[in-house]
Amino acid sequence: MITWPTKENLVQRYLAWHRYFFPNTSTAERSDAWLEAQGVGGVAGLVLARVRAVYNDMFPDTATGDAIDRHMFVCMPASKRRQAASGTTGGDVTATGVATAIPANTEFVHADGTRYRNATAVGVAEWAGGSVTFDVTSIDTGVGCNKASGDTLTFISPIAGIDDEVTVNTDLSGARDRESDDEAQARLLDWLRYPPGGGNWAHYKAYAEGVGSCVIAFIYEGNDSVGRGLGTVDVVCLGPGRSEDAYVGARFSADQNLVWDELTEEVRPCTADLDTRPSLGGLGVSDPVAQAENVQIVVTPVTGYGPDFVPTYATVGMPDAYTVNLVALPAAISQGDRVLLNVQAGGIYYPEVREVASTGVNFITVTEPFSATTPGATLYPAGPGTLTQVEAILDLFDTLTPGDTTPATRKPVISSDHPTDLLLADIFDAVQGLASVQNMTITTPVADVTPGAAKQLIRNGLIVVTYI
Repeated sequence: MITWPTKENLVQRYLAWHRYFFPNTSTAERSDAWLEAQGVGGVAGLVLARVRAVYNDMFPDTATGDAIDRHMFVCMPASKRRQAASGTTGGDVTATGVATAIPANTEFVHADGTRYRNATAVGVAEWAGGSVTFDVTSIDTGVGCNKASGDTLTFISPIAGIDDEVTVNTDLSGARDRESDDEAQARLLDWLRYPPGGGNWAHYKAYAEGVGSCVIAFIYEGNDSVGRGLGTVDVVCLGPGRSEDAYVGARFSADQNLVWDELTEEVRPCTADLDTRPSLGGLGVSDPVAQAENVQIVVTPVTGYGPDFVPTYATVGMPDAYTVNLVALPAAISQGDRVLLNVQAGGIYYPEVREVASTGVNFITVTEPFSATTPGATLYPAGPGTLTQVEAILDLFDTLTPGDTTPATRKPVISSDHPTDLLLADIFDAVQGLASVQNMTITTPVADVTPGAAKQLIRNGLIVVTYI
């Protein structure tokens, strides 16, 4: 292994050389020899930095940027090289106004500049009750194209009789940024470590990953203890894609159909049984099996990072997306405060951090809609450090893969890159050093656990993490 000298190392080497050959010449700071050493050391440092970069780019495990693409070009077929940014997979919007035809490829724009269009024309007969719902896809690419329901798009060229804005009816989702260096390099190294060929498990894994936002694929052949018998191959996809080392969208949102199409075209033996995709015939493609497990972390916030209002707990109902009805409105809640809703649905807790837009008699209105609308939720205060704590813990959990299940149907392989064990020490390391945390304790679990994929985390005084 090469040890690369720093600039200071080079300067000291030059001064040592100078003292050896010119023992009567001063090498003290600001002397001629010292100034000369600074210049020579700086130039030598720049040359060595370039040599080091070229050296690192020669090896796939240390290469960066375009050098990773070069290694992928040499080692992998075109379909398996770095995945480009993708557009939205689809969604629909609702327009209101007078029944009027909307031509195909009519363009819409979001406030952030991302553009969309409808692939097919909308006829007058499709309107009902002053509105019409139709599909749009993005023209631009990248995660910025993903938009939540309730968001609005604007006609680039308004149509007379129709309101200028259309409302997103179902989430526009599925878009992702260009595959990051870390993700592309991980797939390249897997390709080299486990060469695909002959329909072996590595062949399925290599061709499933990087397709349809599948980041990690687990392969179970027919003779596996958790497989479905001879002649079958199960592919379990963990997604979605990653951008800037962070997960984008829902964790179980890899497109199974796209993975299935790729495998049947590139890998499937000609004698393998085919069924309706994503199939449970000879080839099955599915999500990991969900597993619920709770972790409770008691956090004492530093002064100034506490709730914006006096802690008051109240049962709430949610008749629509923006209004929260309270049994008793906490008097200290006012416009601009942040509130954290703990929405329970089917035993799973969903955190909803929202800014209060207005208050009324026993109700508040928030600036964004809720992802869950199950009544009987509970309102908790949220301090300014809450979201930082949430993000720190979820970043830790992003590296976890689903663990064993009961009954066992999917058991991903444990690896150092994607651990299945949740270590209590890791949680402490992720949270304890945050500026908002004075101290913390973990009450559940009492020992390290093997969870499913981390999903939700709530509250400021008591953080509850639920894996599914």
